[in-house]
Amino acid sequence: MNLTTNAPHADRSSAETEFVSGEIGRLPAKYDATAWFYDILDFPWELQYRRWRPALVGDVRGSVLEAGVGTGRNLPYYPLRQTRHVFGH
Repeated sequence: MNLTTNAPHADRSSAETEFVSGEIGRLPAKYDATAWFYDILDFPWELQYRRWRPALVGDVRGSVLEAGVGTGRNLPYYPLRQTRHVFGH
């Protein structure tokens, strides 16, 4: 970090900045490929989890932070009338 400007990437060259920007641009495709593979590996556990999800998230209210949202398997189980916002991280 460049302490004089407080800009975290002020010391990067343009080549480094282009590389980082390109990597960030490819993240959605990488995530989609990884998520698909993860869901396949997790399938045996998913058979049990899908029985638990309605009870685990079915009575939440207000704004929700879903920490470790993963591939979003819990999201369809949040009650629409009781939750204002559901955020994933």
